Amino acid sequence: MPKAIPTILTIDDDPDFLRLLGLWLESEGYHVLVSSDPAQGMQILHTDRPDLVITDLRMPGMDGMAVLEAVQALDPDLPVILLTAHGSIPNAVAAMRAQAFGYLSKPFSNEELQELTKAALVQRHASQETRKLRTALREQAGQSILHRSPIMAALVDELARIASSKASVFLSGESGSGKERVARAIHAASPRCDGPFIAVNCGAIPAELAESELFGHVKGAFTGATQDHVGLIRSAKSYSQFWCMSIC
Repeated sequence: MPKAIPTILTIDDDPDFLRLLGLWLESEGYHVLVSSDPAQGMQILHTDRPDLVITDLRMPGMDGMAVLEAVQALDPDLPVILLTAHGSIPNAVAAMRAQAFGYLSKPFSNEELQELTKAALVQRHASQETRKLRTALREQAGQSILHRSPIMAALVDELARIASSKASVFLSGESGSGKERVARAIHAASPRCDGPFIAVNCGAIPAELAESELFGHVKGAFTGATQDHVGLIRSAKSYSQFWCMSIC
């Protein structure tokens, strides 16, 4: 969850229910904005930029699906939870097809609301972090990955998505295709960017020294081993450094 207090916009044409909804959410420490008029809610949406929108589905003038469409046009990553007293499978299917985050049928419990709200805010926070990483990677790409084609633009977006993960990444390509540049861009956009980047060209390491260079050795392990040597793989793991191996 983000450290700042999340802001939630609630829209419902029933003032009494809107008041209850606000009390439930405020009891969990959220900052709540309320509107019984969807049009006014859209104004609040543009000026206050909430972290989550919770709206009734059936309202006069502008229904919840129209609110969802307006939210997605403004910010596709902003989650929307739809509420209705007319719960039905077709409504639920339509809401999920329209990419609503969740759907609750009235009456629902405070526990159900809080569980869905927390999940939506976690997704919102993750989306914002991913957007920051993409921005950082695009900046890095502008310095090290020169591209203009849609294919390379899609690659940069993909790199941004994986930069924050701890997963091992395998880059494959012909010699000179830019594998190390891509690896450096991922490193620069990752939480490990403060650590050194370790690039190893395995083809340049003599076969008799490969084991020692990669895995290290202790003093006296062989003739000429006058001191302990920490291998490159262990160094990268121990200090959260970035490992780039080039195999020719």
